[in-house]
Amino acid sequence: MFRIECFVTDKHLPGTLRALGQRVMNLSVVPVVDAAPAKKGKTRELRQTNGGTLGSFITELRKEPVINGGAAERACQAAGLAPSSKNHFLQQAIKAKLIKKRGKGTGTTYEWAKSKPEKVHV
Repeated sequence: MFRIECFVTDKHLPGTLRALGQRVMNLSVVPVVDAAPAKKGKTRELRQTNGGTLGSFITELRKEPVINGGAAERACQAAGLAPSSKNHFLQQAIKAKLIKKRGKGTGTTYEWAKSKPEKVHV
């Protein structure tokens, strides 16, 4: 006998259960809430949030000494978000008046706004 463990997305779970149903003993399904599919069949861990993804992004961004594209990418990754969503969260932070944009092109940096920010879920 062998023990096999694998991750299956919600989309493929019914087909996988039907395929294994007659061939395995003690089949159990355990939902995994902190994992998401990634490239090459691996999984990546996600942090659970209360819906305040901007708040977790800002919390991680405050740890960076200089706010630029690379810092935003690291903050996204540390907050359990996709690093490619850095521009989305930077724009949301600007819209919430948390940061201000300085410069253009590759020299773009951001600084913390001195005005009172709008309410953000943290």
